[in-house]
Amino acid sequence: MALCLPSLDVIPAFTFPTYHDLRHVPLPDIPFRAALTSQETALKEKEKGPWKQLSPEEKKSLYHIMFNQTYAEMNKPNQEWKTVLGGVFFFVGFTGIVMWWQRVHGEDMVEWASV
Repeated sequence: MALCLPSLDVIPAFTFPTYHDLRHVPLPDIPFRAALTSQETALKEKEKGPWKQLSPEEKKSLYHIMFNQTYAEMNKPNQEWKTVLGGVFFFVGFTGIVMWWQRVHGEDMVEWASV
């Protein structure tokens, strides 16, 4: 029995490594910035030397080449709870309107069903 597989001329995008800022995955597959400027390239070369010669700003720049956000930025609370609460209130309100509509106009539906 022969197994025929289609040739993969184009590699699907989901197979490539991607960058994600996730607290439970501290090291992403790839760096945040793949294409570096000339200043960042020079800084990466300087990184290979002793780190005591680097200034705090250079260390922060090196960090942000590899990562987009710090842990403090990732742990900062977001405003998503407002969207969730708004959605819950919307559906509870819509359900209440449907129940009210059926209570008020449900008698008309019984008359139509008996005809």
